[in-house]
Amino acid sequence: MRVLALDLATNSGVAIVDGDATIVCTSWPLLDGVRTSGRHAPPLDVRHVLAVQSLRNRLKRLIAIHRPDVVAVEREFGRGVGSRLLVALYTAGQEAAYDAGLPCLGVRLGDWRKHVHGSAGWTTDRYKDEAMRLVPDAPDADAAEATLIARYVSQTARSTPADAPSAKR
Repeated sequence: MRVLALDLATNSGVAIVDGDATIVCTSWPLLDGVRTSGRHAPPLDVRHVLAVQSLRNRLKRLIAIHRPDVVAVEREFGRGVGSRLLVALYTAGQEAAYDAGLPCLGVRLGDWRKHVHGSAGWTTDRYKDEAMRLVPDAPDADAAEATLIARYVSQTARSTPADAPSAKR
């Protein structure tokens, strides 16, 4: 199963794995080229719209080029203004997958970290360091964590035929 996974943040990681092979392992700043401070910076709500557009456009290209079977997006929203952006980015990831006719899985941060690391109680820095140890070819910790999310989904997700009857019918 070919999995495209996203670790969403200001600098977002993306990975595509197919079985044991890592096809893509990279990251990008969502607001690449957009001024984020100073007098000429766009307002925060406009920056959020630009980040969502950037993510949606990049995902559309990645899906068209690499043809994943499923898209997985880390689901960790937190609180405050940043959480509104994360919810919007999560929704944009789902939208890009659904537009391409692909299933999209929301992956809880604690679930994949506990599966991969055996613990969900470490500090963020420790998780990032461990991700870099597990994915040494990753350019940064965001890309490494996206790769680990993709591997987690590849190992744990099960697909069923779309027309399979529900047990509740």
